Order: sequence, then C-alpha cells, then structure tokens
Amino acid sequence: MIADAQRRWPELLSLVVPPLALFAAVSAPLLTYATTLALFGPAHVLSELRYVERQFAGLFLGTVGAALLSLLGGVALIRGLRVAGILYGPAGIQLELGVVAALALTVLALGRRRLIAAGLCAGLVLGGGLVVDPYLTILLLACLHNWTPVGFLRAAPGGGPWSRTRLGLLFVVAPLVIATGLPRQLLALAGAAWPELDWLTGGELRQQYAAYLPPWVHERPWAQDLFSALVFCQCLHYLVVLTVLPRLDAPRVAEAPRLLTRWAEPDFNRLLFLSGGATFVLFFLNFSEARNIYSIPAAVHAWVELPVLLVALLPAGRAAARPG
Repeated sequence: MIADAQRRWPELLSLVVPPLALFAAVSAPLLTYATTLALFGPAHVLSELRYVERQFAGLFLGTVGAALLSLLGGVALIRGLRVAGILYGPAGIQLELGVVAALALTVLALGRRRLIAAGLCAGLVLGGGLVVDPYLTILLLACLHNWTPVGFLRAAPGGGPWSRTRLGLLFVVAPLVIATGLPRQLLALAGAAWPELDWLTGGELRQQYAAYLPPWVHERPWAQDLFSALVFCQCLHYLVVLTVLPRLDAPRVAEAPRLLTRWAEPDFNRLLFLSGGATFVLFFLNFSEARNIYSIPAAVHAWVELPVLLVALLPAGRAAARPG
C-alpha cells in the first residue's frame, strides 16, 4: 500500500497543484512568488541538475564536456562577481549573455548537420540580443526558463507522463488567460484579491516585477496580470522538476558521469528537504540577499538547459552521443 501511494502521489499533486497555484498566483502574486521561491527554488535546482546529469551527461563527454563545464564555471564566476558588486552595470549582463551564447555553440562540436544549424541559430539569436538589448534578452530567457519542463517532457522516451493536451492547457492556455486580467477581476469581485500580501520580502509587489519584467512594463496597468501569469508558470516549473522529471525513464547513456546521481533517491530526497529548509531560513532572514546568492546556482542550472535541450530535442543530437 505504501509503495502504491508513493507511485501515485506525483499524479495526485499534478492534479491538485495547478488549480491551487492559479488561484494563489492571481489572488496573492507577491506572497506566491516569494514563498515558492524560498521553499522550492534551491531544491528544484538540485533536482534538475540531477535529472540533467542522469539523462544527458553522457551526450557531453570529452572535450565537449570540458568546454561545457568551463563555460558553466564562467557563468557562476560572472554571476558571483555581479552579486558581490565587483562587476556591475551592463558589463556584467553582457559578459554573462556572451557565455550563454557560447554554451549554445558547444553543440557544434557534436558534428551533426541539424545540430550545427540549431546551435548556430541559437548563437545568432543570443548574439543579436547581446547587441540590441542584453538586459531584455536575459529577462526573456528567465521567463522562457519556466517553460523548459515542456521541452524535457517532450524529449523523454514516450513523451513523458503528461500529454500534449495537458502541457498546452497548463503552460499555454492558463497563462494567457491569467494575463488577460479576467481571473484577477473575478477574484476581486469575490473579495479574494490580496496582491500586496507578504511575509518574506518586506516590500511591495512592484519591487519584485524586476524578476521577470523590464522597467518600462512596471507602470503598465497589465503588469500585475503578466507577473501573475509568470508566477503561475514558475509554480508549474517547480512541480514538474521536483515530482515528474525524477520519475522518468532510465538514463539514455549508462556511462554518464555520476555526481548527484550517485545518491540513492531516498537519500537525495532527504538532501532536498534539508537544503530547502536551510535556504528557506536564509530567505526568511534576508529575502533580497538570499535571492542574490541563490541566483548563482540558479544561473548555472538555467543556462545548462540551452545546449542540453538543443541536443535532447533533435534526433541528430541524441544520435551523436557516444558512450565514454
């Protein structure tokens, strides 16, 4: 009975959490954003890195893997210097975006024609963003990061446990409906609108818009609705990474390196629980400072998704894998 319950609880969560997250993100976007970030942000970083290592590390071996790790180390260094105030202003954003563009180009080394084309396209788009508006490009990537579970689930053998219909409804239709402002107006009529409700940040809702929205959007009448839609997608992102991805099929390449995957699942779950509790205390003590520190590992786990998804979503990329 216990084993059966353990198998079913992710599916139960996938049914219960989305409607609750939609209500929370629309009625109390500040509270929902801050609380879910503090509770699940660091834990989901560890969980996703473990999944990436388990499923895709074998696709990046030898020189390609060394280049990938070096660039990710560069991301951590640049973000750390930005957090410390040593590297500030546009220069820090430009450097980080340049490294992200280089990460996209690492797939060229796998030598497959379609993969080379995809890598060049991604590199050119990011290079264009670096020239035109690096800050806006980084924000757009931060928003799109919330949709990466869709790519992981579509790349999974058999398409993953969530159907395309469910993914479309949750990750496309629901955010668009939230962004129209209609759900907020309906909840306001019902007396269930608490946009400034907060117990962590110590500030106003508008101060948190910068996580996803450029400054020129902050004063728009629809800024709250757009932010709520992105917070809802953030909740879905955490749900999939923490409960669905760990239960997908076995690794594609058995010879992949083992760092996080050497932990048995029960031990790793305890690690997630302890790390989540510890980091939540830090967020509670100083939300802004904790978020700045969290942004370092968060950047690493977000930017590694770019080459990983380019490879995972293209058959040519998966065929390029060679056991090492």
